[in-house]
Amino acid sequence: MNQQGSKNNYHEIADDEIDLVSLAWILIRWKYLILIIFVLCVVVGAVLTFLRQPQYDYITTIEIGSTITNLETGDVRLIESSGEVLEKIKAAYIPLNSHDQSANNIKVTASSPKGSRLILLKSSGSEVSETDHRALHNKIADAVENDHLRRIQPAREQLESRIAMIKTDLDKMMSKDLIEIKKKSLLENVQEKKRDLSSLADQERTFEIASANALNKLESALLDVLDKQKFELIDLQNKIAKENSDLAELADQKSTLIKNQKILSQEKALLSRQVEKLDKMLTDIGQKRLEAPAEVDSPANALTLMMIENQLEQYRTRRENLELKLGVELQQKNNDLEMQLAGIERKKTIQEKLLVDLEVQLNFKRQSQAREIGQRQKEIQNLQAEQSKIKGDYRRQQDEINREIIEAENDLHEYEINLGFNINQQKQIVSELEGKLKNLQPTRSLGVAIRSQNPTGQSKILILALSSILGLMGGVMLAFFAEFMKKVRQQPAEDK
Repeated sequence: MNQQGSKNNYHEIADDEIDLVSLAWILIRWKYLILIIFVLCVVVGAVLTFLRQPQYDYITTIEIGSTITNLETGDVRLIESSGEVLEKIKAAYIPLNSHDQSANNIKVTASSPKGSRLILLKSSGSEVSETDHRALHNKIADAVENDHLRRIQPAREQLESRIAMIKTDLDKMMSKDLIEIKKKSLLENVQEKKRDLSSLADQERTFEIASANALNKLESALLDVLDKQKFELIDLQNKIAKENSDLAELADQKSTLIKNQKILSQEKALLSRQVEKLDKMLTDIGQKRLEAPAEVDSPANALTLMMIENQLEQYRTRRENLELKLGVELQQKNNDLEMQLAGIERKKTIQEKLLVDLEVQLNFKRQSQAREIGQRQKEIQNLQAEQSKIKGDYRRQQDEINREIIEAENDLHEYEINLGFNINQQKQIVSELEGKLKNLQPTRSLGVAIRSQNPTGQSKILILALSSILGLMGGVMLAFFAEFMKKVRQQPAEDK
């Protein structure tokens, strides 16, 4: 089996070698045909190469502009996406504008590099047709630009209007005349407030002088009243003191008389006890006297009786003297003391009434003085309260004017500070608006129908090489075809 397989492989290789040899013989037999076809193709290619005008690519690059979606925030986006622009160019702008150029058979294509904002218009033609290409590209680009310009024009006009308005305000702000007028007005306001403050200070000084004079007059009147009533009170107090002294003297006299009455009463009591004692002694002596005559029987008894009689007489005489003194002298002294006490009581009553009258006068004077002093003091207090109130009003007015002066000075400083700040702020706003205006970039052509540096299409050498290859291949194929036709014609003859 192995030997048989090796033989089959050998026969297949031999058949292949025979076929290749046959092909080689066919090519050799038809070499002139192949040569003729080869030369003919080379000649035709050479003629076409040297007679054909060079073809160039004409490319127009359109950059899609940007617009602002929000004038306040300045958000920027493309006016239109590259896909939408491509669709419009292909569906409308190229057909509409190519209609006038149909005689020139210019075919324009549009494309956009992925992820870019560029639109590429491309067409091919000879150097002679460059003007037509440029005109067609211009019309298409102008159509795109005008459409986009229409879209951004309202935002542009609005921004330009705002910029013009702000610049006008800025010019007014920066006007030296207006600045000087405003500063002068604010400065005059400050000076006027200061003049008002000075005038108010003068009024306050005048009021203080007048009120001080009025207060001095009231205080002088009060001092006069105090001095006048002081002497009257002193006079009344002296009278009251004198009456009190007299009343105290009467009280002393009365006390002395009462003491004398007590002494007299004691003396009367003593005399009464002595009289009672004498009466008892007289009674005892009288009893002895009654008993004495019965016992007189001797000289001694007679002497005793005589002594009793004498003693009795002495006691009686002494008792009579005591009764006389007790009934007359002591009674007379007692009557005198009572008369003196009654006189002292009358004087005391008169003195007390006089003292009451004087005290009433003194209280009345004091009350009158207190009322007058109170009235004067009230007038002084009212004047002082009015002075304090008016001074408080002056202070409040001064504080108010000082506050207004500070506010006016602050307004002046604030105006000077805010002027520069506002100018810078307005300039910054103008700069921002101008930056936004710059963001409104219109769609524009970056060169219209720019011709390529080198001709497009195949080069002459390449065309000759291709024509040579084509001629050679065509000759070989034609040789095979001729060989095939020859075999086809020979086949019926062999069959016959």
